[in-house]
Amino acid sequence: MFTPAHSPADLAVWFPAERVLLAGDVCFNRVVPLAVQGLVSAWVAALDAVMALGPLTVVPGHGPVAGLGDVAALRTYLASVLAAARHVAEGRASVLEALGSIDTSPVDGWAEPERTGLNFRRALREVQGELDRTNLLS
Repeated sequence: MFTPAHSPADLAVWFPAERVLLAGDVCFNRVVPLAVQGLVSAWVAALDAVMALGPLTVVPGHGPVAGLGDVAALRTYLASVLAAARHVAEGRASVLEALGSIDTSPVDGWAEPERTGLNFRRALREVQGELDRTNLLS
């Protein structure tokens, strides 16, 4: 179980002998993720745990069957969103500067690119202390 990544109740099923992960909404592939229920920091940590398993095949909750490189791309993107939000919270960037600094190249060409603004807003609420494990659905 990876919580609270994409949502407060993310679940994945690991088949170690086959090195197959049924990742559910912990993983998106070819669709920019939507972070509106969980914590972006926990999602990045969940993707680190997924990559540590070393799956050969990842069945995401959204998009086509993926591999480890696709998981890494998703993690890199979400980490960039989180870093940009932290820069605002630390007073090192304005909201517009931070939005412009997000590295979307790992998800270039993926569907729903407009989600980056929503993902950034969620990450900003998290790093500003408005969201934590006790109030995730707000």
